[in-house]
Amino acid sequence: GMDSDARIAALRQLSYLGHMAQWGCLPITPQRVELYRYARDRYIDAEELAHGDGWRRLAIDWRSNRYFANLHLQPGTAPMVLIVHGIDGCKEEHLSTELALHRAGYATMCVDGPGQGEALLLDGLLWSADFHLFLSAAIDAAGAVPGVDASQTGLLGISIGAMWCYQAAAHDDRVKAIFDLGAPLHSRKFPSLPFLIKTRLCQVTGARSDAD
Repeated sequence: GMDSDARIAALRQLSYLGHMAQWGCLPITPQRVELYRYARDRYIDAEELAHGDGWRRLAIDWRSNRYFANLHLQPGTAPMVLIVHGIDGCKEEHLSTELALHRAGYATMCVDGPGQGEALLLDGLLWSADFHLFLSAAIDAAGAVPGVDASQTGLLGISIGAMWCYQAAAHDDRVKAIFDLGAPLHSRKFPSLPFLIKTRLCQVTGARSDAD
């Protein structure tokens, strides 16, 4: 009996609740995987209903694997902001930021790369030390979509995602701006990190020793 706006709001809330139930460094169990899948699918339901053809689930092919992004489009051609989240998040987590940037006139994309979100939980794809090259592949894929001016790309990086944004900007001249939200600029203090963060780093990289 809900109208369209109420249904969109309810689906978005369900997506976020499912996401929060599986967030962080919990063991990757079948229950956690299904909680993520539930959160992802409610996000898709909501954005298809809210935006129609103005939203799409974008596939990114890189290094013989397929990754996915959420892309919100403007009615006309617009520069893009790409959100690069940290190691304990997923691309569906940042909808409120996507929508705020979209209202400001940008095409917006949030992506799960190697070791992140959908790629890790559903496909077992681990973090890659050349993650910044994946971000260039993501910009390529978005730039092939009508209405996205990928030559004018801004990166919004969160935590370790912001570190990857610096690397991407150094290698890809389509990146014109970076917003850095808490980048760790080196890993020399790894031994002093909280145990939970070390646990998550081992999950996303597959590392099983100090040397790894």
